[in-house]
Parts: sequence; structure tokens; C-alpha cells
Amino acid sequence: MALPDWKHIVRSHLAPLRLPPVREWEIAEELAQHLEAVYEAALLAGATESEAQAQALRMIGAGQLLECELSRAEQPVAVRSLRPSLEKIERRGGIRMETLLQDLRFGVRMLRARPGFTLIAVLTLALGIGANTALFSLLDKLLLQSLPVHDPDALVQFKAESVNPQLTFQEFAWADFLDYRARNAVFTDLTAFRPAKLNLGAGDQMERVRAELVAENYFALLGVQPVLGRTFTPEDNRAPGAHPLALLSYGLWQSRFGGATNVIGQTVPLNEQPYTIIGVMPARFRGVMIDAPTDIWVPAMMVAQVEQKKATNEWLTNHDWTMWQLLGRLKPDVAQGAAQQAMDTLARQVRDAWMPESDRHQPFSEKRIQLEDITEGISSLRGEQGMSLLFLFGIVGVILLIACANLAGLLMARAATRRKEIAVRLALGAGRFRLVRQLLTESLLLAGVGGLLGLFIAPWLLKLLMSFQPRAEVQLDLTLNTRVALYTFGLSLLTGVLFGLWPAWQASYPDLIPALKDEGSMRADGRNFVWSRRVLLVTQIALSVIVLISAGLFVRTLRGYLAIDPGFHVQNVLAADIALPEGKYDDARAKQFFQQLSERLRALPGVQRVAAANYTPLGGMVGLTAVVVEGQPADPNNMPMVDLNIVSAGYHELLGIQLEQGRSFTDTDRKGQPDIVTINAAFANKFFPNQNPIGRRISYGVGKPWLTIIGVTRDIKTMSLDGEARPQIESPIAQLEGAMTSQRVLLRTNADPAALLPQVRRAVHALDAGLALFKATTLEGDLRAQLSSQRMAATLTSVFGLVALLLTAIGLYGVVAYAVNQRTREIGIRMALGAQARDVLRLVLREGAWLIVTGLFIGLAAAYGVARLIEANLYGIRPYDPLTFIAIALLLTAVALVACWIPARRATTVDPLTALRHE
Repeated sequence: MALPDWKHIVRSHLAPLRLPPVREWEIAEELAQHLEAVYEAALLAGATESEAQAQALRMIGAGQLLECELSRAEQPVAVRSLRPSLEKIERRGGIRMETLLQDLRFGVRMLRARPGFTLIAVLTLALGIGANTALFSLLDKLLLQSLPVHDPDALVQFKAESVNPQLTFQEFAWADFLDYRARNAVFTDLTAFRPAKLNLGAGDQMERVRAELVAENYFALLGVQPVLGRTFTPEDNRAPGAHPLALLSYGLWQSRFGGATNVIGQTVPLNEQPYTIIGVMPARFRGVMIDAPTDIWVPAMMVAQVEQKKATNEWLTNHDWTMWQLLGRLKPDVAQGAAQQAMDTLARQVRDAWMPESDRHQPFSEKRIQLEDITEGISSLRGEQGMSLLFLFGIVGVILLIACANLAGLLMARAATRRKEIAVRLALGAGRFRLVRQLLTESLLLAGVGGLLGLFIAPWLLKLLMSFQPRAEVQLDLTLNTRVALYTFGLSLLTGVLFGLWPAWQASYPDLIPALKDEGSMRADGRNFVWSRRVLLVTQIALSVIVLISAGLFVRTLRGYLAIDPGFHVQNVLAADIALPEGKYDDARAKQFFQQLSERLRALPGVQRVAAANYTPLGGMVGLTAVVVEGQPADPNNMPMVDLNIVSAGYHELLGIQLEQGRSFTDTDRKGQPDIVTINAAFANKFFPNQNPIGRRISYGVGKPWLTIIGVTRDIKTMSLDGEARPQIESPIAQLEGAMTSQRVLLRTNADPAALLPQVRRAVHALDAGLALFKATTLEGDLRAQLSSQRMAATLTSVFGLVALLLTAIGLYGVVAYAVNQRTREIGIRMALGAQARDVLRLVLREGAWLIVTGLFIGLAAAYGVARLIEANLYGIRPYDPLTFIAIALLLTAVALVACWIPARRATTVDPLTALRHE
């Protein structure tokens, strides 16, 4: 027997009534659910299909209900007569109105019946939830997600704080590491590691990979076991250069070796030397530096081969060779503060044991040990963009609140159109809690679908966020994990409750008799409903003001940074590092290589100038040196520190650095000629106030050779755009004692410099196929990296501000349009009595004006407080910048008035005769 078509059965009984199609559909939809519930209950009780169908028709009492439909005035009395039988059926379990499955089925049908509303709601929620998910994924990786190691809370990183404020250290000597490890009493163990870059493979198969040189106890201290093979043993790290072994990351194993299980024992070329693969690490473990994940690990004793330095064991015993980062695991009963004091004391004891007393107060030697918790890993992004990301996370939360307020308003408007359906349900005996639950289920369905779509949108939004990262080499392994999925699920649930609960509660209180007669609207003639929507709209306006003013402040901050003159030309300059293997290149060969490379690069089409330097301004690196000025007192224990850069002839001309006095370097300034330097204006002002520095001499320390100053350049920005000019010395490469085997090569072009990068690589490979370029970037890219946080904040808050403005305008339009619709009769009467169009326009605009003013007042006050919170991230403006506050207030007012004007203009076209016949 086929399943009964309950809707058809109900409609056949309703046919004699000749009801309007929409009303007939509503009644059929409602009663069909009741009939189906009774039918299914009867089947479960053991009845046949025919018996169940008869019982359903008999228990519902369709005849009584049809009688109610014949007389609306008597309908409530008739319906009340049905309640005892309905309650009886519920007690017997016949009607399962409380089942979640029934709520979901009906909710899906109602949402499908209004696809336009459903689409708008889902897309709005998807954008809001997706943006929140993307931000949370990034914050989870940087701030919340613990390292996938054993007991990460006990891990600390060693840092050194110098007595000289210009100096900070996070690297230590291997000899220091051995002493600390042997003599400490507060750690279960210490380990050392050093990040590096390696050339993996050869020829066209060569790629640049991230590597870590590690002590033999590195993995044991972290508590990480390989999925294949083994880790390093003490024997592997006993003799320098004796054990070329490698451990692969899971990702490199999959991408380079196809996940082959026979990879153990194979050899792989690293920096043109064969290394034997002994293990593969787990997929989740990529080292302790979370924004620089490791691809391959090699023993610490292979440092000379990895760094391509001359084979020497001095790095093992010399305490001045600081190149290793140290990690420690605290003993269970030792607090971090106590451990720091103990290690600070031990570090001084170790230093005093090897350093002559006369050198103990040198700027580089006087330092204090600091311990830093690394439960969530080591990250440069955490300090550079952490605050900006937290603020953006708050902004996207505000956007989601605006979206919730907007959807709550839409649901209230939708509830007004469903008041008769709700009244019928109440009249049939449904409790208000039952109605609220049904309506809330529909909201949760919307939020759930929006959340699922948000999960698909989040990766694209995350890519947009990562496009603002400060350096191209920064990489974050951002994958969907359980915490992110749970956050999205929880956020979707909370969102559904936020925008659905209040409209559902309001909708459950209609006036039954007017609603059943299709008269009026919500309770109290709609006043409570309208008041609720107004509150929501004022909230939207206030939140929009906060977002827009934050965006305005960040945009003005970015413009302030862009207006800063860095002191050099950043356009059309390509820069890349080249490091020559010291074991392969002696001084003569190194000088010959860079000379030949310079000639080849000059011959490339579009290249105007070629130069080299130790570092480039705004590149994130700077050299430091002590300085002594001839004729001025020098304290060997407290020499001033200044920036030092080693540059080639033509460096100043390539970057457009202007000379204020003297001259720059030329090709004739070579070894054998008098040693010379240039200084910047900040150096001249500090050491030669009101004097001519040309011809004066300086040295890099007491007893060091004297260097003659030949020129004074203008100040340039070296480390940051908003920083004060730092005293700087520049020395010519050609006058170095030996060759500088690692140089940053610069090219000025007459077109896009990035387009020349492949040709530069070919020029390098033509001279040595085993070399690779790294840190290849343009100076414009370095400038953008300097402003990454500001660009991200300005761009994203502007986008979010426009979204907030659009949502607010839509919400305001909806409130005013609804008010106009409710007052159609009143407007018709006014026009019939002689009111002009401008009077009606003024009347309706006044409806939205006070909402705008109230929201603006609240929003401006709140925005002032938020601006004070972000004051540290602003540049060149005050947090209460009048121009920003006034401009945003005028912008939002203009948009809001347009949103009000559209329905107001429509109100002026109301036909008085039609309006008087309304309802």
C-alpha cells in the first residue's frame, strides 16, 4: 500500500471552503505534519497501514477543524474544543511534536519555500563565520596550538639580554652549550639547534629547503619519535664532518620521495655532498619554529659542510662563535623564574672561567640570560603581527554581530508575515516554548549551513591574510584541525542562537484573534516588534561606526608611513644573497667569481647598475661595530656601537643615496690604498657636532687600524620607517683583508626587476651550477614587508567597514520600509486631508533620523575608547583624530539617509484612495 498523500487528503477536505491558495497551502502544510505523526505512531503500535490511516483521520478530527475554517469568528472556540483530544494524543505518544527530526524537516521545508531569504542569510553568515574561522586558524597556530611534542609547557628557549640596549642575542656558542648542559641543576636536559638553508638535489632537480643542525639529544628532549627509521645517536655527533646523515620531514618525504618506505638508507645530495637518509619524522612535527617549518635535519657536527665554511674545529671550542639556539626542559619542581636566576648565575661563572677579566665589560660580553616559554613554538610573526591579528579578530567578531543583528531584523520581518501560521499553531495547542524551539531550529539550520560554507570560504580568506605576511620566506602550516572545526561549530551554534532567539520569542506572542482574522501584526499592534528592530538597528549603526573609524585611523596611519622618505630609491631594485662555499672558494677565486658575475649581470638587458653590500636598508638585518674616534676619549669597557655596512663602489649611486659632503667609493679604492669609510649625517652629528668630519679618522676598536672619513651621506632608514636615524659607517668591499664570500647583490633595472630573476639565476649557474640565490626580493617588497601590519590592518578593516556599512544600510532600509508599509493607511489619510509629498517625505525621514543620530552618538563614544586601545599602532595621528571621526560620521549619515530616502520617496507616491481601502 502506498504512503498516504496527506497534503492531498487535507486539500480535498478544504476544497468546499474555496480558500485563497496561500491560506489553503498553509493549512495543508500544518495539518499534514499532524496526520503524518499520528500515522507513524499507529504503525509503531502495530496497526496496519489502513488502520493507521483511519486512526489518523479520526484522531485529528478534521471535521471539527473544517468547521472552524467556515467561521473565523468562532474559530478560537472551536479550536479550543480540539485541545483535550490533542493533549490526549500527545500523552499517548501519538504526536511527536518535540522530536528534533520533525523540527528539522519542517525547518528545511520552510527555508526551501523562501529561497531568496535563505540565500541572503546563508551568504551573510558564511562571510562572517568564514572570516572568523580564518582569523582563528591563524591565531590558533600562533598563540594557542601547543607544539606537538611531549609536555611542551616545560620547554624554554634561551636568550641573552645585553647591557647595551642596541644588542640582543638568541644564539650561543657550542662551548657555552656544553658547559651549561653539564653544570646546570634546573633542567632535565639542554639541546642546541641551528636553522640553515640547503640545496637539495642537483641541476634542474635542485631546490632550496629549510634545514636544522641539531644536537644528538634534540629529538629525545622534545619526545618525538620517527615514523620510519631512527634519530641521531651520540656517535653521530661525536666527530666533525664524520656522519653525513639526514632525517626527512613527513612532507618532504611525501613530495620528494613519494612516501616510499625504502627511502631509509638512500643517499641524497645536500650542498653537492651525499647524505644518507636514516629516518622520517611524524607529519605534525616540523621543528620548533612554527613559521619556518623544517624540511630536513642533520647532525650538528656537519655545520661546516652545511654552512659551506672552511673545515675548522674552532667553532667547537671558541666561546665567541655564537651560532646556536638553545632549548631546555625544566625539571618538574623548578619554576621558570628560579631557573632563569640559576642560569644567569651559571652563565657568568662560565664566562669568567674563559674570558680575561679585562674583556668582561665589553659590549658583546656583558649579558644576562633570559628564558622564554615556547609552549606554542618559536615565531617571529607572533611579535610582528600578533596585536594586529588580535584586533582584526575583534573586528570580524563585530562584523558577525552586525550580521546577526541584520538577520534578526529579517527574521522579525519574516515572522510578521507568518503571524497567522503561528496563531494557528497556538490555537491548536502548541506551547510557546514549542514554537520558540521550532523557529530557533530554523535559525540554527541557517547558521549550520552558513558555518559549513564558511569553512570552505576560510582557506581563501586565510590566503588573503597570509599575503600580508612580512617576509616571503615565512611559511605557516595552516590546516583544518579539530580545534578549528569545533570553534566553527560552536560559533555557528552561538550565531544561530544570537540572531534567532529574540525574533522567535517575539513571534510566539501574537494576538490570536486578530492574527487568525488576518488583521494587525505583532503584539501591541506591532509596537514591540518595531521597537525590537529599532534597537537592533541602533546596535548595527554603533558597531559600524566603530569598524569604520578603526579603518579610517589605520588608513591614515598607512598614508603617514607611505609619506616617509626612506632616504633612498626603492623602485626597480632587485636584491639577492649569494653565499660561496668557503671550502671551495679561496679569496682569489671568490673575488674573481663576484667580478665575473658583476660583468654578466651588467650585460643583462634592462640592467642599469650593479652593486653589492653586506645588507640592504629595510631588509631586516644590520651589522654592528664598536667605534673609536681619533682625538676623543675612548673607554675600552664602554665603547659606543654603530651600524656597519660593507658595500661596493656604485652602491650609493644605485640606491640614490645623496652625499652631503665629500665623495663616495670608486673602483680605485682597493687594498693597498689608504683605508677609507663614509659615515651618515647621524654619525656626524653625534661624534662631530658643528665640525667638518671629512678627513677625520675612526677605528673599529682600541688598537684597530685607523680609517679616514671621505664622505657624509644623508640619513636613510635602515631597520624601520618610523625609527630614528642610526649612526652608520660604510666601508668598501675591495679593502677587506679577505674576500667577502657572502654578498647581497643589487641590480637597478629600467623595468620590473622581479622579471629579471630567472636571468640572474642563469647567470649564477653559468659560473657555478651548485650555487643558489636566496632571500631574492625587490626593495619595494622589503618596504611592503616593513608595512605589512599596517597594510593588513588598513586593507582588511576597510573591507570589513564597507561590509558593515552595507549591512547597516540594508537593515535601515528594511526598518523604514516596514514602518512605511505599516503606516500606509495613516499616510493615505494625511494626503487625503491635504498633506504634500514633502510633508510625507519629512515624516518618514524623521522615522530613521533619530535612529541614525542615536546609533552615531553611541558608536562615536565607543569608537573613542577603541581608538585609545589601538593608539600604539597608529602613526602621525591622534586616536581621537577629528578629521577621521567627522568624515566617518558624515559618510555613515549620508549612506543611512539614502537608505531611508528610498522607502520615504515611495511613501509619497501612495494613492490616498487605495490607502484608505487598505486592510
